[in-house]
Amino acid sequence: MEVPPDRRAGPGAGRSWARLLVLGLWVGLALAVARLFVVYGMDRVWRGHEWETVLMRLQARAWPATAWGLVSGVGAALALGRLGLARGVLPAAALLFVGLSGIAWDDHFHVPDVRSDRGRMAMAGLAAVALVGALGLAPLLRRAPRALSGGAAALLVLLLAAVLPPALRRTSGRGELFVLRSSVIDLTRTPERLRVVRQREGDPPRPDVITPTPDWKLDGADLPSLVLPPPAAVELRLEEREGPLTFVAAAGIDQRIRHELRPRELPVTFHFRALRNGEVVFEEAVDYTAHTAREQRVWRPFEVPLVPGDVLRLETDVEGATLTGERSLTVGFGRCSLERRRHVPRQRSSAEAPSIVLIVMDTLRADRMSLYGYERPTTPRLEELAARGVVFDEACAASSWTWPSTASILTGLLPEAHGVRGAGACYLDASLVTLGEVLQARGYTTGGFVGNPLIVSDKGFDQGFEHFSAARGHFLFSDVVVPDVVQWLERNAGTRFFLYAHLVDTHGPYNPLPEHLERFTSGEPVDLPPRALATYRARMREALVEGKRLEDVVPAQHLRWMSDVYDASVATADTWVGRILDRLDALGIADETIVAFTSDHGEELADHDLFSHGHSLHRELVRVPLVIAGPGIPAGARVRTAVSNRHLAPTLARFGGTLLEGLEDAVDLFERGAADARPVYFSTEGGWVAGRAHQALLGWRSADRVLHVHLDEEGSHVLGLYDPAADPGERRDLSGAEPARAREMAEAALRLRRECTSRAPRARAAGAGTLETLRALGYAGDEDG
Repeated sequence: MEVPPDRRAGPGAGRSWARLLVLGLWVGLALAVARLFVVYGMDRVWRGHEWETVLMRLQARAWPATAWGLVSGVGAALALGRLGLARGVLPAAALLFVGLSGIAWDDHFHVPDVRSDRGRMAMAGLAAVALVGALGLAPLLRRAPRALSGGAAALLVLLLAAVLPPALRRTSGRGELFVLRSSVIDLTRTPERLRVVRQREGDPPRPDVITPTPDWKLDGADLPSLVLPPPAAVELRLEEREGPLTFVAAAGIDQRIRHELRPRELPVTFHFRALRNGEVVFEEAVDYTAHTAREQRVWRPFEVPLVPGDVLRLETDVEGATLTGERSLTVGFGRCSLERRRHVPRQRSSAEAPSIVLIVMDTLRADRMSLYGYERPTTPRLEELAARGVVFDEACAASSWTWPSTASILTGLLPEAHGVRGAGACYLDASLVTLGEVLQARGYTTGGFVGNPLIVSDKGFDQGFEHFSAARGHFLFSDVVVPDVVQWLERNAGTRFFLYAHLVDTHGPYNPLPEHLERFTSGEPVDLPPRALATYRARMREALVEGKRLEDVVPAQHLRWMSDVYDASVATADTWVGRILDRLDALGIADETIVAFTSDHGEELADHDLFSHGHSLHRELVRVPLVIAGPGIPAGARVRTAVSNRHLAPTLARFGGTLLEGLEDAVDLFERGAADARPVYFSTEGGWVAGRAHQALLGWRSADRVLHVHLDEEGSHVLGLYDPAADPGERRDLSGAEPARAREMAEAALRLRRECTSRAPRARAAGAGTLETLRALGYAGDEDG
């Protein structure tokens, strides 16, 4: 007897391929939606990421999730329909698992990590859901109404699948927008904009620096301020041409007030008010006594939206003190700037529109990196980065210490042009344009993470960063900073972002990982002084004045230990940079991210009989690493000619499709001819010459010579002329043999210095809080960082 066709091949043999295909499409559509819910759950619920970022990721995954969902759904339906439940359930479950988990196609960040307990539990849960789904799908295929499996149904499900990604895009609305803030007017720079309404005779309002407290744990850091010695009042009228602006300020009392008030006058109460068109919009009364807790000596921030025609009035007053004579009280309003705010759409990254990561490793000299030929394997991870990018063999920092050099990296300007040159001039002026600002204006999501307490928002280094976190009062090493960097990357992967990570693992006091300390050192000497680097730094300066030699002051085993610990710190730095690179890979965005790695300066380890940095311009201090890798960048290339790493700013701006306005000598390091030999300028205001500190030093490097010049009250003096190829250690001074060459180079350096200085913003000196930080960091008044 002949077996009917529908029994010959199992339960599904009588069902047509077409019907199973249409039903599989419905399953696939449901699977795509489920996969997007999994992504949403991982990002929004599990990781707590911002809604707008989660939406961008859902949009980015909508098409691949839909495509894989349809393929997995159709495959599962065919497996169950043609093979039957017994033989088809496992293949169907496997296909559903692939579509649901994304294991075969999505980035690692959105697939649970089976190396962790939570990840294994999540994958087991998804596998169980897939198996239950396969078991439930078998009866559904048998009982599905014909309305879901006909030609009309096929067109409908394909239409829904096509509509899902664009529909998801439309749900974002304004969620993709962020607020772009730009300073338009700094009233501490332009007090002439204010009309003085009230003042004490002989004690007018004035620009100054106010520091409520030097305690770095509190919000009391130095701020350029408008001092209004009470009682005082000033007014500002917003002009029609200026448009809507937001006034940003903070009320504060300088810590020097304890010397300005007499004990019998205490307690006193200070009053701060801001009025818009006569209406009070901010009011604060601060009680002050000799025992006022530091927690109360903080800034009181506020904002006032203004439209053209509005009149803003700022007032201060005091109760309990009768001021006579020339006495003045230093109270007022910090920042005092007018900001323009507008909404800018966030962008999504791609290989054609890459994100940008800028890593600055503080105090890293190039010649201690195996990437640059050092015999010890200190930088294997950076060698991997270099293999897919370009290495600049002779990159120079703009200065030999942190403040001026970092400002140059972020602005593209020389120290004399941006004005950040020392404790007497340490604010990155709001009038300057930074790399973060131009990229943010292009829709980049921007984040800055800094472990050096000199690079802080109080000094203006946060310009252009939507998120900026920095160390306060002490160094934060990468074990603290990098986890925050990784979390930020996870939150913003998929958006087009600019990440600036300033790490300090190679800055003293060194803090290498134990495994690197064991690998690169042979045991700490028992008689090593505490804080050896800082101790010998001070001792060597004294010794050189007295005519002593290095070996008279530093035992050989101590010098070897400090050198070995530095090598261990370089290896530690390399490891932490590798963690960031690994996260880019795991997030699936390494191929759409430009990574630039450099340092702000190097470190002297008795190369010229001194320790630390900032005191000279020798090669160990100004030659720094520079590696750039990413989409569109040649792999494995090396540039031999000298360049300045300040040109990173215009180069990275060009990768972001923008320019740094006002940068007259901008160089794109990848532009044709940019690598041609051209003079490179560098300087420091913290030079140490013949026993004198805080000396101005200039450096000028041409194709085949390096010149060092000392400036003092008597004029300029050539310190040395060197051949970098034949004498990389800069030991043989050629200025006596080549006086004309030395004079010509010195004149060029001095001319450039004068030109830049004439364009620089007016200097603003550090306040008490910054000086306290410098002392706490062990600089003891020196201006190197």
